[in-house]
Amino acid sequence: MTLRGLAEGTIVYMAEGSIVTPTSIEKLAQTGDQPMILSYDAKKERIVKVTAQFPRMLSSETDVVEVLLFNMHKLRCTPNHKVLTTVGPIEARDLRAGDKLVSLSAGAGIPGQFMFTANRTNRVAVAGDPVPAGKARVFDITTTTGNFVCEGIVVCGKDAK
Repeated sequence: MTLRGLAEGTIVYMAEGSIVTPTSIEKLAQTGDQPMILSYDAKKERIVKVTAQFPRMLSSETDVVEVLLFNMHKLRCTPNHKVLTTVGPIEARDLRAGDKLVSLSAGAGIPGQFMFTANRTNRVAVAGDPVPAGKARVFDITTTTGNFVCEGIVVCGKDAK
């Protein structure tokens, strides 16, 4: 199986009640906790809260790419990590400027905690083609939905088809 994960420093969104707290993926892996995080329910086409099952480090040094997004975030991940676009999952290396990604409706651009009041999704465009970003520790989280929200967009878990 090919390694597929998100680089250290990637922001995921812990949800406790209606309060959402951005935190780094490596912090979740270090604590071993299984908090509620934001995810995407494909059948209902909305953002939901799910348990972060087994947040973990996959590798201590792996090649990653960086994808700039128009939501003021950057996604750093392995080239083959899948991101949910409006036409379905696509590997990060195949994203192109202008592609539309499934994203949070509001709030992800605000630093610090924010209220989770809208479970609707929105779209955010890719600002530039993926570029090599060196090597990094990479992480993943298992969820019942097979995906989760990071950097304001929906990414697929490493075992997603």
